Amino acid sequence: MGRSVLLEVKNLEAGYGKKQILYDIALSVQEGEIVGLIGHNGAGKSTALKSIFGLLPPFRGQVVYEGQLDLAVGSGWAI
Repeated sequence: MGRSVLLEVKNLEAGYGKKQILYDIALSVQEGEIVGLIGHNGAGKSTALKSIFGLLPPFRGQVVYEGQLDLAVGSGWAI
């Protein structure tokens, strides 16, 4: 039996002010998966997570959680 997609990030681009940090990020996490985000200092890990969680409005892209596109550009949401 296949697992359903819990979180999907499509074409995410984000940054601070006019400085773009993330370029065209895509991610898909299925139910039950454990995922880690690794990278060098300044690689954009925190920026990616802030954008996914709606704490930092992305420049463009989509975040779909449990099939809902309520995390589109700049919408923000509460955990």
